[in-house]
Amino acid sequence: MSVITTSIYDCYEYIIGLSHTEGDCHDPKTGFLLDYNTSYSGLYLDDLLPLSRVESLEKNVENVWYILNQCRDRGIKRFVSDAQAALMANYQLRNQPYNGIIGRIKHTKDRTLNATYAGVQFYCKDYRGAMLTINNIGTIMNYTGVVDVTVYDNIGNNYGPYTLNCVTDTLTLNTITPLELPLHNDYVENIRYYFMYKLAGNAPRNNDLHCNCGSVRPVFNPNRPYFTKSFGGRFNWANYVMIGGCETDELDFDENDYGACNYMNGLIFDVELRCHISKMLCDEDLNYEGDPIAMAIAFAVLYASGIDVIEKIFSDPRLNLTKIKDKEYLAVRQKEFEALYKEKITYIANTIDIRKTDCILCRNTGPTPHRKPLLV
Repeated sequence: MSVITTSIYDCYEYIIGLSHTEGDCHDPKTGFLLDYNTSYSGLYLDDLLPLSRVESLEKNVENVWYILNQCRDRGIKRFVSDAQAALMANYQLRNQPYNGIIGRIKHTKDRTLNATYAGVQFYCKDYRGAMLTINNIGTIMNYTGVVDVTVYDNIGNNYGPYTLNCVTDTLTLNTITPLELPLHNDYVENIRYYFMYKLAGNAPRNNDLHCNCGSVRPVFNPNRPYFTKSFGGRFNWANYVMIGGCETDELDFDENDYGACNYMNGLIFDVELRCHISKMLCDEDLNYEGDPIAMAIAFAVLYASGIDVIEKIFSDPRLNLTKIKDKEYLAVRQKEFEALYKEKITYIANTIDIRKTDCILCRNTGPTPHRKPLLV
């Protein structure tokens, strides 16, 4: 099973249709066969906006579906942006995002390892809505060549392998296709990811996670994970994951716990750790029959798309309006759509169940309470 990076907009595909018209339409600009009459919500743009009123649209039939499809895409993007902004007006992030390096470059000697495999374990906080994204993996090995790193989890999946370059005793950064790994899984209390490679006679250098000095000492301990505390700045990643080097003769991570140490076994990670608020709105499939929020989302996308269609008609020279009455009609409709759109956004932000995610808390907007002195 591989992890494929998907867009936050993918689950809105065909949330609304373009027209009730039966059949498919070929887009002459891209050669893409556009299924314009599919609507999972049962809503269509041509119900909202009778395009037949606009004479110039009928004269540009070869462009109509291409234009409407673009307007729907922009409507979805506007909805996602506006809905997230409305949510964050009422709530705040539990933890700030982290974007940076995990692991230290400092090393003094080769590690002596007797196992078949070595690597690094990411023990994740059970954090619904949060995502670990790996952008680069650095190597610090005692040889020049390549190493194949495969990512395993404790529910039986693996991702990769990733072939990484190595230069003797030197940090070598390897950019990979971003690997997105969720921090929550329904099947385990804590999802774990193991970045493992075969030693094959070569050795990693002894770079570590942290100097284990000062006030911050991230010691790997599943019984007392350090992400139960609060960290800031360069250690903000520790609010999401607990990390340590590991070694093993087997690759059976769904059954065994191999523990971990402070060494990174020659690996360094360039990561992003953040909450995807958009997943509160649409994580998998929207239930248009049983969930009023899902239907409100569909209507919001419909109105946003309709607004964009009218903007396109007013601005595109190919779609010049020839009748004053059409301009006035569309201007009135656009204003109506804006009001209805904002109404749906407000409803969604105020009604959505925030228990779907661990990412946000209610925002404290009131004054800080304090005691007044008593006069005796």
